[in-house]
This record gives sequence, C-alpha cells and structure tokens, in this order.
Amino acid sequence: MRGKERIYMEKRWEALDAIFNPKSVAVIGASDNPGKLGSHVMRSLTEGKYPGRIFPVNPGREEIFGIKTYPSLLHIPDEADLSVILLPAEQVPKTILEKRTWGQACYIAILFIRKRLVNSNYASLTL
Repeated sequence: MRGKERIYMEKRWEALDAIFNPKSVAVIGASDNPGKLGSHVMRSLTEGKYPGRIFPVNPGREEIFGIKTYPSLLHIPDEADLSVILLPAEQVPKTILEKRTWGQACYIAILFIRKRLVNSNYASLTL
C-alpha cells in the first residue's frame, strides 16, 4: 500500500474505532428523566459499566446519575471520542458546528422531528 492510501486507511480505522470502541462519550441532551431518550442512553452507559469517561451535556443540570454535567461541548475538559446527540432536529446543525469548533468529528445524531397536530378544539399538540 502506498503512503497516501495507508494514511487514508488508518484514518478510516480510527473513525470506526471511535464509534465502536470509544474511550469517552459525550451525551448531548443527557437527562435523568425516565421519559427522555437522554436518560435511557445515560442509564445504558452507567448500568452497563461502560469503562470510559462519560460527559453528560445539559445546560440545565449540574449532575446526572452522579456524573458532573456540562452546559455545552465547549465546557468539557477533554475531547470525547464519540458524541451521541439527543436533541430536537432543529438544534442538531448548531451542535455539529459547535463540535467542529471543539475539534471532534465522530458523532451519532438521533433526531427528533416534532409533528404538530390540531384537535377539534384547535389545541396544538406536540408528539
């Protein structure tokens, strides 16, 4: 394998390793509210004995499941190998731009698309 091809393949393996074997995970939209997906991800990591560092990100909380919580990615003291984004779809682009400023490139975005329904009383419901 030539030099450029080898470097390309090494970068691809590093990216896969960051997804499947991360040493640290940022959970953007972390929560301890059992009705929120951020709670399920945090519970899976903590109860599943994830061996790496967990960086919960939630601007409204100081601690989640006994772990110090950060108001944004920019406040995390170390770079996470992987970020799981659990935010409404309209917030994801801003978060990805913040991540690029921060320097991390591997992430998984779980998008929430809000649908509005209007019932017969014209009350707006968000699903």
